[in-house]
Amino acid sequence: MVLPDFNSIKIITQFKNINIETSPDNSAHLLFDKKTNEKFDYKISNNQLLVKESSKKYSNFFANTSNSNYVTIQIPKSSIINDITIDSYISNISIKDQKLSSIKIIQDTGDITILNSNCMHGEIRTKIGDLITKNTKLSNFKININTGDWEATSLNILENVQFYANLGDLNITLSEEAAKDIKLTTSSKFGDSVIKPYIKNTSEKNHLIIRVRTGDIVVK
Repeated sequence: MVLPDFNSIKIITQFKNINIETSPDNSAHLLFDKKTNEKFDYKISNNQLLVKESSKKYSNFFANTSNSNYVTIQIPKSSIINDITIDSYISNISIKDQKLSSIKIIQDTGDITILNSNCMHGEIRTKIGDLITKNTKLSNFKININTGDWEATSLNILENVQFYANLGDLNITLSEEAAKDIKLTTSSKFGDSVIKPYIKNTSEKNHLIIRVRTGDIVVK
């Protein structure tokens, strides 16, 4: 369905997978799987799109977490989204080709994928799940994962980015730009930390802090 203009998104869901991507035209769209029994409400108020799951069917757990149970929001390239807030229980979240001023993801269980996007301020908190980022720029960002890995490809860091995990491995490939202008602080109580020697690690403005209790850290 086609949506009127908005500049803020808030999603509250129990089991739906969430996709945020670029619209194929100049309009915003809301897509969902009509075959599932789950109901959800949506409205736009004060320029905010609110999508909220309105029923909880725990007895149909495996059907609810399948790939067919999804909500997709498509945003025109010309639109400016000031902030995105996602509050999810169990779901996979995918964000592609977005330029975001602020994003906040609070999640119990599920994987998070961010591709070809700029996130200039934000926070990710999840109990169980992996984080995958590719061709992504993070700035003033906090990531807290209790159990899960972070796989990053062509990661660009601006200002301050902090990552904390209780259990998980990190494999981070910095962008060429970031490798020349970054300061790294890494620690793992039960694991190894490897920083490739070609990384300058002398920046006074761009700082990546990684702290893991149990797990290995590789930055290259």
